[in-house]
Amino acid sequence: MHILRETGRTGASDGAGLQLAAAGDGAWRVEAERLELRALRFEHPGLEVHVARAQFERLSATLRSPADGTAPQLVQADVGAMQLLGVEARLTGAPRVDPAALGPWRLEALAGMRGALHAFISDAIWVLDVEVRLAIERGCIDFNRTTVAHLGPDSHMGISRGGIHVDAPRLGRKYLYLFTAREIPGAQFETRGAGRSRGVTDRGRLDLRAFVEGLLSHQPFALPGRMANRQLEATLDRTRLTGELVLGDGRLGTQDHHLVLAGQAQGRNRVIVSAAVLSHELVLRLPELAAERACTAWQGLPVRSGPVSADLSLRVGGLGLGPRPDVTLGLGSLRLQDVHVGTD
Repeated sequence: MHILRETGRTGASDGAGLQLAAAGDGAWRVEAERLELRALRFEHPGLEVHVARAQFERLSATLRSPADGTAPQLVQADVGAMQLLGVEARLTGAPRVDPAALGPWRLEALAGMRGALHAFISDAIWVLDVEVRLAIERGCIDFNRTTVAHLGPDSHMGISRGGIHVDAPRLGRKYLYLFTAREIPGAQFETRGAGRSRGVTDRGRLDLRAFVEGLLSHQPFALPGRMANRQLEATLDRTRLTGELVLGDGRLGTQDHHLVLAGQAQGRNRVIVSAAVLSHELVLRLPELAAERACTAWQGLPVRSGPVSADLSLRVGGLGLGPRPDVTLGLGSLRLQDVHVGTD
């Protein structure tokens, strides 16, 4: 939210109980029992945001007019409840914010994540058709529990210092993703037994919280590796993906910009994953996002809120087809309670 500072436009507005009064020293006090703004649009290099309706209840704000005669600036505001409806945010260029520059990331909610992803690949590299089940428990992918099923003896997936691979009967090891970074955060690599056979005794694990926090802290931001070959990139055209994950409770974000998720025990913060053709469009839906509090910044002012609820969807198109996929974030509704803008 703090990056939307370039331009903004609004359409019609409506309200009730609106009052405007001078507060001295060039300041104005605005109060409204109810205020609605429609057809909002914000632009920033690389990002466009459209909001169909923004509704405010029990609004109280202080504005100050600069001495140079420019537009009034917000000094402080309190909102009993705020709801945004019909929100669409779309990346129009490469992000200009380096994740590491925002400060240390704390992704506590990933540590409690659980669920499973299912991928069906037609005409895979090593066999004709493959069905992969990737289980996640306590925020960790345990490759010993990952299944790679197909006609004939099944294959096995694992993680080694070289990358993520599949051990296929009679065909040996096929790498899917090659690591180029020296250190892979959160990775526990495969182990082999002693003796002549030197067979794999443990296929390894990946702690998702440590892995993602490590990526976001790297400056400049860089992926830890690459797809093993172009043939694998082409399999995205033949991959169907489904799954359901449940995020854990806790913080997601940095010190100044974060949500504190809550409600896993009640089934909230489910992530529904779907892709009919993975290279065309990947969809992540959170029909019931729930957080107990949030904080961010707006035009240099700190913003904090109480409970947050939302219906969210993230669409990613063109995976593997170019240097930058098409990313769109949609919010059917976003509701925040007890919002405070400004210093105490």
